[in-house]
Amino acid sequence: MTGDRGRVMKYAMIRVQQARRIFSVAGPWLLLLGIGLGACIRAQGQTDHWKDLAQQAAQLVSQGRYLEALPLAQQGVQEALATFGDASLNYGISLNALGYVQMCLQRSQDAEGNLLKAESVVGGAVGTDNPAIVTTLANLALLYYNEAALAQTNPAEFQRLLAKSEHYAKRNCDLMLKLQPSDSPAQVGPMDFLANVYAAEREYAQAKSLVDRTLSIELANLPPGNVQVIHTRGEIAWLKLQLGDRLSAIADYKETLSLAEQNLGANHPVTISVREALRLAQGGHLDSQPN
Repeated sequence: MTGDRGRVMKYAMIRVQQARRIFSVAGPWLLLLGIGLGACIRAQGQTDHWKDLAQQAAQLVSQGRYLEALPLAQQGVQEALATFGDASLNYGISLNALGYVQMCLQRSQDAEGNLLKAESVVGGAVGTDNPAIVTTLANLALLYYNEAALAQTNPAEFQRLLAKSEHYAKRNCDLMLKLQPSDSPAQVGPMDFLANVYAAEREYAQAKSLVDRTLSIELANLPPGNVQVIHTRGEIAWLKLQLGDRLSAIADYKETLSLAEQNLGANHPVTISVREALRLAQGGHLDSQPN
């Protein structure tokens, strides 16, 4: 069973790397959006120091300089608390920023505490359907997913953490559907991540349904030879294998390989990985997906 979980999580990490780019690299941008939202509700004459600290921390996070960002994020929480109070949106946003930095530093217990508190504070300040809570939901989903990946040798803990990740990932998807059109590119990140969690839980049909929707959105906004589209096609092929549709999966891999060779080149790392995935699928291996 441990080997099966490892194989599933190996697949999931393919897309979680992209989800990290969507949630984490976009995180500083969304954090700055949150700072802007908070600034709008400042009382006249209040200090901008918290905003400055948060902007500096976000810049360091975008560069991967998490240790340097940590004290700024911590100071930002103190400033926001002192200036705006413990029920304010700004305080909630600062807690989310701190929790994210701690998650990047693998300080999971501290990150969980601050992210859960951020969820409560932001939800209390502006409601649970407000755009300001999106990054907190995404960060909690990613935190619990990462923790599940580390708990694969403990089946009960593995499933418990995945269930938590699924809870927040679903909430994030549902909220994004309220905030953006269903065919908006903004849906791709949340749907991909939830599909990731479903795949880790071996809920392959649910995962495939989401990845099919992802591909539809990508094809409406990106050329068919785009590397992201090629990744998505490979994931659909892998999911078909898990669902027992080997012939269709092999056909998908062949089409994906042709697109990769034409648009990325024969020696591109993605092309090489799709070619290997096809070879494994043709040999009857379930563990066959592009890296």
